[in-house]
Amino acid sequence: MRLVIGHPLTEDDWSAVQSGSGLAELQEQLRKDLIEILERAGSERSVSSLDLLSWMVATNSLEIRFAFRRGGMYHEKIGVITDENSNQVVFQGSANESANALMPTRNFESFAVYPSWKPEIFSEYGKPFSDGFEQLWDNTTPDVLSVPVPSEFYEALLKFRGDKNEPPDLTNEPPCAFDAEVYFNSETAGPRLPEYFGGAPYGLKPHQESALKKWRANSYTGIFALATGAGKTILSLHAATRFAHKQQPIVLVVAVPYVVLAEQWCEVMKLFGMAPVRAFGSREQWKLRLERELLNFRAEASKWCAVVVVNDTLASVEFQEQLHSIPPENLFFVGDECHHHSAKVWKGRIPEATRFRMGLSATPWNPGRLEAEANLTALYGPIIATYSLQDAIREKVLCPYSYSIVPCNFEADEAEEYVRLSAHIGSLVGQYKADPDPAKLVILQATVSRRTRLLGSLRNKNHRLEEVLKFAPRTPHTLIYCGEGAHPLDAAYDVEAERNVDLTIGSLSSFGWRVSRVTAHEAAAERRQILSNFTDGTIDAVAAIRVLDEGFDIPSCRHAYLLASSTSHRQYVQRRGRVLRQSPGKHIAAIADFIPLPTITQFEENREIWKKQIANELIRIREFAELSTNPDDARTEFERATNLLNIRSDEFDDWPQIEDEVYDD
Repeated sequence: MRLVIGHPLTEDDWSAVQSGSGLAELQEQLRKDLIEILERAGSERSVSSLDLLSWMVATNSLEIRFAFRRGGMYHEKIGVITDENSNQVVFQGSANESANALMPTRNFESFAVYPSWKPEIFSEYGKPFSDGFEQLWDNTTPDVLSVPVPSEFYEALLKFRGDKNEPPDLTNEPPCAFDAEVYFNSETAGPRLPEYFGGAPYGLKPHQESALKKWRANSYTGIFALATGAGKTILSLHAATRFAHKQQPIVLVVAVPYVVLAEQWCEVMKLFGMAPVRAFGSREQWKLRLERELLNFRAEASKWCAVVVVNDTLASVEFQEQLHSIPPENLFFVGDECHHHSAKVWKGRIPEATRFRMGLSATPWNPGRLEAEANLTALYGPIIATYSLQDAIREKVLCPYSYSIVPCNFEADEAEEYVRLSAHIGSLVGQYKADPDPAKLVILQATVSRRTRLLGSLRNKNHRLEEVLKFAPRTPHTLIYCGEGAHPLDAAYDVEAERNVDLTIGSLSSFGWRVSRVTAHEAAAERRQILSNFTDGTIDAVAAIRVLDEGFDIPSCRHAYLLASSTSHRQYVQRRGRVLRQSPGKHIAAIADFIPLPTITQFEENREIWKKQIANELIRIREFAELSTNPDDARTEFERATNLLNIRSDEFDDWPQIEDEVYDD
């Protein structure tokens, strides 16, 4: 063995060593350090290690050099192993021999390994390290001084052995600080199923077992349309872990729309013994590690790699290059909230995982979205398993809920703007159908979005909220969904118009509520702290804007005020699911839906436009009421509100819905 040990030097030390005047003094200090180490060697483990080292000196099997670097330290971690036939293995990286370093649940440690019998890899990555070591040994490396240790150093090691002549007995090598077999048998090495999850013994629920059987029957491809809270994350990690246990080489790539969801995946994956590459944030934080792990995988030094990536990074050139280096037959691709991949642009960006593909979404496509359905089916395969909200409530996977509506009227300028936008949207829809120009679609979507923001910002919604708060006690674990930005009409005249979320927080605070916000403006760490405070009751309520719509777990939520809920089927299904997750001590949830309605005068002036608006709200009301514990109450409240407009309830079934809502993404 040829061993190079780095040692730090100050600027003065470096100058002295370079001139030759300080080298002898430095070597003497290193010899004293070795003596001290030998004297401290008291444990069975350290004695055995030093016994082996001294035997190598005695048999001329060990040479040692020290490497010094100016103003720093030679701290490279490489090794070159050569056999009798000149085959070489070069490794880079290290892990100290401790439980923290070696247990998969502790530190993250890794090696890169380059064998010479894979010439295309070795020539590019391994040989530079091998050649670099030879330069270091010959003292020709720039800015590094490599010197042999003095003979006194070897003599100190030889004295450690005393009069022993026989080689050390390695057959009874003392164990490490922990029993390696406990942690590295086939049941626990790498990905593994947890023993407990959520405070209960781990196991799949019947609907999850059924979904995996259908996925297997469909050649391991397809979309799981499972209700929010039905365990889509667990289901996919369970499947990947099972294949890993069968020693199948797998690169698991999980793509998600948002960083907050990516972080949540990473936390759950820890429970499955996975330490994924976190491909989000700045490129410098993930690119090098991803390259190294995939290189090890291609070199067959590893049979497992896991990556969590956000969609923006997934679409990047740098990440796509790494994806293309993975053999399609070894790729296990999971698209969480896969409806985000329904646009045509994703066709060339979702990898062709030929063996394992899995799309996850409670609502893969909105009703009537034939193009979205076709695009997603082409990427992931068909929907092969469904589990509705009704199923989840009936089987107590989600908790039951009560539902009430709070009618909110338009003010005069809001009604005028709604009518104007609706007429304009109708015209734009006709133009786009006649000529589906992408530029026209952008204008149409922007106009639909403006009208949606108007509906979520009605001034009367905040007034009605304050009326509700007058008679409602301060209630912990309350979630309020607010409209985006400021009121669009107010913002047009006042660039500093107060945002809807700030108005809501002000109203709650005036009634003594402890409230925080969760929006796109809060940093991830701050958001996690807010939700932790929400869970433990430090704050009573969270006012949110869209960011909690998809995937994020807040099971402690028991009450929800929907001040902004668009007519998008996906959005209101997701928001309802946020409230219904099971939590200790939570027996029923409560949802209050703030419904925009015109006054009688406004209705009579533009009956056809308002009929569409009311009919579209009714779709959500009926769906929410149908699965609630009090379906008749919501219907009664709605009929009371529409009676003021001189509308009979039997008229609704024949009223048109807002066709252009399909353009609101």
